[in-house]
Amino acid sequence: MPPDDPDREFGPFRLSFHPKRLAQDGAEVSLTPKALDTLAVLVSRPGELIEKQDLMKAVWGDVFVDESTLTQNIFTIRKVLGEGRYIETVPRRGYRFVAPVREVRGTPERHSMIVAWHGRQPEKSRMPAGGWRVLLGLLAIGLIGALVWSLWARTTPPSTGVHSLAVLPFVNLGQEKDDYISDGLTEEIINAVAVVPGLKVVARTSAFQFKGKNLDVRSIGASLGADTIMEGSVRTD
Repeated sequence: MPPDDPDREFGPFRLSFHPKRLAQDGAEVSLTPKALDTLAVLVSRPGELIEKQDLMKAVWGDVFVDESTLTQNIFTIRKVLGEGRYIETVPRRGYRFVAPVREVRGTPERHSMIVAWHGRQPEKSRMPAGGWRVLLGLLAIGLIGALVWSLWARTTPPSTGVHSLAVLPFVNLGQEKDDYISDGLTEEIINAVAVVPGLKVVARTSAFQFKGKNLDVRSIGASLGADTIMEGSVRTD
């Protein structure tokens, strides 16, 4: 990591790179140096599948280590991060950091800009002039909306008629073929409503299996075990 590499925030955690330090709600969290290095590699490349060999080389360099050592590091990180979906295991291949990640500079109270969440980024060659400004504005609107929802959800119990919720992937109605905005906004909403007390929220992987499938919402709800379905669409301009 370059010396000026900004910190990353995800959930209640903040990861600093120089020196490497993990904090939860401002309190330092104890992690071994190699576990911190492993987490730093994953967090710096959110949404990207990192092959086991590439991850081991990034953490241990040319020193030979058994694959079980990497597995133990991932286990340690997951234990420290606690409940929540942060690291996804891709069987026989590697790992992917799937939680939303924010890039921050300075003190925790002064955030500089929101980076991408887990999801594919647009290629620079396809982004029109001023496109990044528009994209960042859209991301900010979506994430601020999710934050407001989350703050409301922490103090508002679900209505008596809603006990389980599935947020289906939002439909991309814009001209961009990539679904990084619609998918990312869907995931942000899933993460936001997951904190509502007493509400069961269907996991992202389960909900996203119905992406692009024109099925009756009642059959989808029955398949997912959800009594309420949230649908939506995103149009970029």
